[in-house]
Amino acid sequence: MYLHNILYTPWGGVQLDLAPHPWESNVETLSSNQLSVMKHLEPSGIFGDYTKFLEYKPGANWKPILHQTSPLKV
Repeated sequence: MYLHNILYTPWGGVQLDLAPHPWESNVETLSSNQLSVMKHLEPSGIFGDYTKFLEYKPGANWKPILHQTSPLKV
């Protein structure tokens, strides 16, 4: 897997960089690394399906993280 700079965000998310300096990488490298990483992450069931325009479907195991500091009131 090609993961670099794994960071945990204050709101509970995780940032995974696909290259040491993603802003310096070309599209082909980032795309290839993303496909490799997603093979390991997709079975978790938390990633949504964005393949159909305006018909987003959340992953089967997705649970939104809502905090009091969120600007959205649900």
